[in-house]
Amino acid sequence: MFGWLKSAASCVWSGVKTVVKTVASAVVETGKKVYSAVTGMIKTLTGEKEAEEAKARYQRLCQKAQKAQADYQSKAEAKCREIEASMERINAFRVTLNED
Repeated sequence: MFGWLKSAASCVWSGVKTVVKTVASAVVETGKKVYSAVTGMIKTLTGEKEAEEAKARYQRLCQKAQKAQADYQSKAEAKCREIEASMERINAFRVTLNED
């Protein structure tokens, strides 16, 4: 008796769900765009973008300094070994001169 009413209500409900899903997805997409724009504007106003660039430059500079320090250490150690070898040769020569 009320089968047609149930069928009509089901069709209406299906249409409402479709409209709600479409509107919800449109709102979410618009929200994402607005959030992205606002975030970009806030970063520009607060200087966060410049701070991030400065942090990246600082990290690159630290890496470069650490590499330079490691190079210096290795060259200094090599030079110390050369000096020690020269001193050993000189001392050995002195010993041979003193024995004669």
